[in-house]
Amino acid sequence: MRRVVDKLLHAPTVRVKELAGSPGGDAYEDALRVLFDLDPAVVAAVTQADAGAPSPAPVPDASRTRQENDT
Repeated sequence: MRRVVDKLLHAPTVRVKELAGSPGGDAYEDALRVLFDLDPAVVAAVTQADAGAPSPAPVPDASRTRQENDT
């Protein structure tokens, strides 16, 4: 499921980053913040944490784990 979500959100995420870095990007950033009700302090904290953290470990598939436990 995560791979599907990552695939769907990749292009829009890249585009948002491009637009935010372009002239007038502040207005675009503000519009997204209002649209999605994002708290700037939380966004900054997550961005800083992501920049210094290693990639997260893959999450095991819960349905697969249950099947293995039943056998």
